[in-house]
Amino acid sequence: MALKGNLRDFSVTQLFNLISLARKTGTLTVEGPNEAAWISFQAGKLIYAQLGNEDGTLVGILTRSGRITAKQAQVIKSHAGEKSDKELGLLLINAGYLTQQDILAGIRQYIVDIVYRLFTWVDGFFRSTMTSCRRTTASSCASISRTSLSKAPGACANGSSYRRSSPTSTWRWTSSSGPGPTSATST
Repeated sequence: MALKGNLRDFSVTQLFNLISLARKTGTLTVEGPNEAAWISFQAGKLIYAQLGNEDGTLVGILTRSGRITAKQAQVIKSHAGEKSDKELGLLLINAGYLTQQDILAGIRQYIVDIVYRLFTWVDGFFRSTMTSCRRTTASSCASISRTSLSKAPGACANGSSYRRSSPTSTWRWTSSSGPGPTSATST
């Protein structure tokens, strides 16, 4: 299902409902007047969101949610080196600084805050390329789960893939199916 259109014709709420009902997997890009957002779904469920140039790393999310202080974030970043968000999360948990529930609550709150902000957008454009992740192959797709804070690059059985576009960016879902139609319709 490829979507492309104007928020004046199709609201963010309507887009989310369509993606959820159709159980689609992929990334919805919404470009507002001043910033852009990327919202990732797996089998119709919201799994991640990123807004503009906000720091979407685990340290950035935990700092913004008040789970760690700015000073603690600096110390973590200076000692982290090339560690992934998953490795950092495990270190924080094993050192007793945070629980898995603390980390997951911080990530959830970050995502929910972005989605609530998106619900207020009435001007802008959206585009996406969504695919179906069949029930039998959904486990091959990455998601934020209780046991994993991030995954290594890979692919879904349906042709969509996930990748990290830069060391500080978030995971984004992409699809190999090409550009979508010019209106808010599914294909």
